[in-house]
Order: sequence, then C-alpha cells, then structure tokens
Amino acid sequence: MAAVVVAIVVLAGGCGWLFEPDQDTALIGDSITDQARSAFRAELGDDHDLDIRAVGGLRTDQLVGPTAEAAARHPDAAVVNLGTNDVFQDHPLDASMASMDELLGLLDGVPCSFVVTVNESMASGAGDDVAGRAAAFNDGLRQVAVAHGVEVIDWAAFVEAYLAAGQPEGDLTFDTIHPTEVGQRLLIQLYDDALAGCDPDVGG
Repeated sequence: MAAVVVAIVVLAGGCGWLFEPDQDTALIGDSITDQARSAFRAELGDDHDLDIRAVGGLRTDQLVGPTAEAAARHPDAAVVNLGTNDVFQDHPLDASMASMDELLGLLDGVPCSFVVTVNESMASGAGDDVAGRAAAFNDGLRQVAVAHGVEVIDWAAFVEAYLAAGQPEGDLTFDTIHPTEVGQRLLIQLYDDALAGCDPDVGG
C-alpha cells in the first residue's frame, strides 16, 4: 500500500498536481517592489505564480507598457504599487491619474486587482511638501480605483498607524520610503490578506 501511495504522489507531482501555486499574480511596481522580490517570492511563492514587473525610479506612466505585457498573460490577480516616483518627481497629478487610469484599464479583465496607496510619511531632503503631494496622489488613486472596481491596499494608513504606535516591531523603512525587512514583511502581509479573499472565478 505504501508503494502505491508513493507512486501516486510521484505521478501527481510530475503532472504538476502538487505544489502548484493557486493563482497567477502580477505585481507591478517601482523600487519598493523591486527591492522586495526575494521576500515576495519567499512569502507568497507557495500560493502564487508571481510575475513581478518592477523597476526602480519609474513613474506610473513608465510602467504602462510592462503592465500591458503582464495583462496579456491573463493573470488571476494583480497588485499595483506605484506613485512614489510621481510624488517625488512632482509629476503633474492629472497626468499621473491619467496614466493610472490607463494602467488599470489594462487590468480590467483581471478578476482580482488591487492598488496600494503611497506612504504619506515620506520625507524629502529638499524640505518640500512631499506629504501633501502623496496625500493628493492617494485621493486621486482612490477615485480611479473606484472607477475601475479595484480594491485599495491602504499602505499609507498602515504606516501612519505603525509610526503612531512607536514602530513596535522595528523600523518600517530605512529612508522613510523603502521598507526594511520588517517593513517588507508587513507590506507583503497586507498583500497576502488582500489576495486571500480573491476568487479568480468571480470577475472584479
């Protein structure tokens, strides 16, 4: 009997029946996502076949092309974490929102799509109003998300609450922008919680 069970397990594994990720999931982002690639794969890789399209320093408009490529693969889910560079480069808000609208339009056929708000506690050495621009970006982002029926992962609210609590698990970022290992783990947990409620068989 044991030999039969082993044979079935080996056959199933060879056919891809075992250990196959449940969801094809696209992650679209900038350096925040790019720097956490290994952490994303370690934490989500068992349940998600990840297609990570992330390049440091790029704005929302510059990731439209890679998003189109990801959408062409017909993923079950997608998470878009963009806007930090739009904010820091003081890119016109209406242009950023037009690009986000275009980008989310490419994902309209994806059953489960999410956008991540921009951290509003970022600081700039120039002393300009980064926080104000980030808040304005998030307001626009939420409106575009509603228009496309996309859920919001509220990283901005999480960061605010975490900082107010005195960063109980350690520093969240190392430069007010890019997450530390602790920050990556907590951000990925937000992704995991959101994706856990995703049903690819029900359109979003």
